[in-house]
Amino acid sequence: MSETGGTFPDPNGAVEYIRPIPERSYAPVFPYRGVQQHGVPIENDPWIPATADEQSWQGEENFDPAVVPIAPIPVEIVNSSGDEIRSWRSVHFFIGKTSPVLVVGQNKRMNRILLRHAGPANDDGVIWIGHESSIMPDLSGYPLFARETVELYGGEEIYAMMGAGTGTTVPLAIIIEHTVGG
Repeated sequence: MSETGGTFPDPNGAVEYIRPIPERSYAPVFPYRGVQQHGVPIENDPWIPATADEQSWQGEENFDPAVVPIAPIPVEIVNSSGDEIRSWRSVHFFIGKTSPVLVVGQNKRMNRILLRHAGPANDDGVIWIGHESSIMPDLSGYPLFARETVELYGGEEIYAMMGAGTGTTVPLAIIIEHTVGG
């Protein structure tokens, strides 16, 4: 059988398989163990020709030369806020016990929100606030007691509901800071 795999005689007169001669040496491959020899030399390494001198294959570099990085363009930040004009508005609500009330709507230009329980210091009414309309007193939400203030950031909607207390409603004062233009 010839090197071409057929039964016809090879036109070049070859009678046995001719091994390819690689351009450089490669590490031996050990199935399921990687390619490291761990200090044990391999006998009859087929990839290094017996006639090759040691210097012809040991010092080869098989990688591209390092690319010199391009110098970055210097950037100076003049204004970190993007020339935004900020404004605010104030809103007041009387929160009852019946169901959660939407006190602040969703707005992507909203930056900061201040919520204050505006009842007197001896008011026993608790306001529960949250981002969902399913807030329940004592189970979910954040409690605001008399004269307490909480500061929130972002543009999410806020619901409020009265929890415990002897009164029927509790006053809630809100300041909303938002971006006007940019």
